[in-house]
Amino acid sequence: AKNRLEKEHKIEKVGKELRRMMTWIDAKEDF
Repeated sequence: AKNRLEKEHKIEKVGKELRRMMTWIDAKEDF
């Protein structure tokens, strides 16, 4: 169970980074 939790946490972290990059790209395209 601990291993699954760690994996989900890692995915969440990567997802956060991806979302930040996506918003940065979206903002860039607006200009």
